[in-house]
Amino acid sequence: MALANLALRIAGVLALICVSSQAFIPVYAVTYSMTLQTDMPAYSGAQPIMITGVISPAPGPNTGVIITIKNPAGSVADINEVFPNPTDGTFADTSVPGGSAAWTTGTFTVNATWGGNSGTASKTVTFYYSPNGTTTSTSSTTTTSSTTTSSTTSTTSSSIAIVTTSSAPEFPSGVPAVVVLVGMALVALLSRKVVMKPSSSVRR
Repeated sequence: MALANLALRIAGVLALICVSSQAFIPVYAVTYSMTLQTDMPAYSGAQPIMITGVISPAPGPNTGVIITIKNPAGSVADINEVFPNPTDGTFADTSVPGGSAAWTTGTFTVNATWGGNSGTASKTVTFYYSPNGTTTSTSSTTTTSSTTTSSTTSTTSSSIAIVTTSSAPEFPSGVPAVVVLVGMALVALLSRKVVMKPSSSVRR
């Protein structure tokens, strides 16, 4: 019995030592890392900005990534929250620029911050933006030339001279004189006959 009691006491002391030793074992936190990139180095106009990244190790479910885009002056141009894939840690976001006055010309900064499972991770990248410049898209403009034909109408005024002619027959220049002379001779002859004819009222 004495040996049995001694063995129980030794076993209890060993168990207590093992439990106590656990308190002195350091607990190491999981270190998370993040990758972040944009699909192009420069954008213009309303060209979509594709932002992708990966959190490693995989963060598990119910965690989010806050993505903030700031212009060269530090003003927020866009902010959004996306949820990484719990299995492989990938995440993606699309930002369409030009929606506010913060989208000015210059170098913009993208900041992605993740937190969860007693760990955090963040990353920043930059890109260049121009509201009116052209980087990848090419637009073709068709110019239609409009030709205006001006037609001038010339009006010619013609003067028409109206000549009125008499209906009398046309005679040579010497004929009227002859006619006058013949007429005078006839008048003289007739008057002479009238004078020479005796009057019927004179009696002998």
